[in-house]
Amino acid sequence: MDCMSNLHICKASCCKLLVFGIKNPTSDRLRYYELHGCKVERMNRAEYRILVPVRCGALDDNNMCTFHESGNKPNICKVFDENHKDGFIITEGCILK
Repeated sequence: MDCMSNLHICKASCCKLLVFGIKNPTSDRLRYYELHGCKVERMNRAEYRILVPVRCGALDDNNMCTFHESGNKPNICKVFDENHKDGFIITEGCILK
């Protein structure tokens, strides 16, 4: 996988999203998230995924990770590749989609 050569397509969309799961939320809680700009996805009867639009603080103006070469990149960012994509959100323009 070569994410670097595909930044012009995806624009680092995976680095502009925070995702977390919740179980058995009330409809009021789900509405709260939506009113705050989050996308709510129902996974099954009791589990939901909340997608929060927020840009990673390590991205520069060209959507490049300033930690990419430094070794300070969080492990969750390091392990994402075509062999380890389970549990990750495949965003718009991702070459793994």
